Amino acid sequence: METKIPFYNLINIFLLGLLFLASMLYITFPSWIKIIAYHELLVQWQFLFSVLLFGVIYEVGVIINRFSSVVIENVCEKIGLISEISKNYTAFNLAKKDNPFLYTLSREYAFSRGNFTLWLLLAITFFCNKYCLEGICSLLLSTLFFFSMRKFDSKIQNILKDYSHEQK
Repeated sequence: METKIPFYNLINIFLLGLLFLASMLYITFPSWIKIIAYHELLVQWQFLFSVLLFGVIYEVGVIINRFSSVVIENVCEKIGLISEISKNYTAFNLAKKDNPFLYTLSREYAFSRGNFTLWLLLAITFFCNKYCLEGICSLLLSTLFFFSMRKFDSKIQNILKDYSHEQK
């Protein structure tokens, strides 16, 4: 059985990594001026540098995505900010057969969760580096994606209510 990673997931993970690394570049800009001095070296190794950069961007995106799934989602479940999704996994699989829209809702939930984590991490990073305006903007975006995550969680749970009763 061949398993494929959906194009949507690749783009989502890549964009998470790209936004995070671009923000880190913004914070550490004075250090990058020294690297630009080696411009000729970068041009000679442009292809290798590009491949490595794409790999790093993707890997940072994967780390943020997994952190959002393993840590952030569990913390939000434990303190009651979202429902305990893992308890309804069997109901989710039953409902997915009858309601293909559930897959879209789940994907949007994961997208919102990943972006919530990204902007929360960036807010912390900006505040730690005394970029208050950027930190406030990141915190506002984090809040936006948190409420988006809760909205999709609520929609998923409403669909799963009927299937949870069928299991019992």
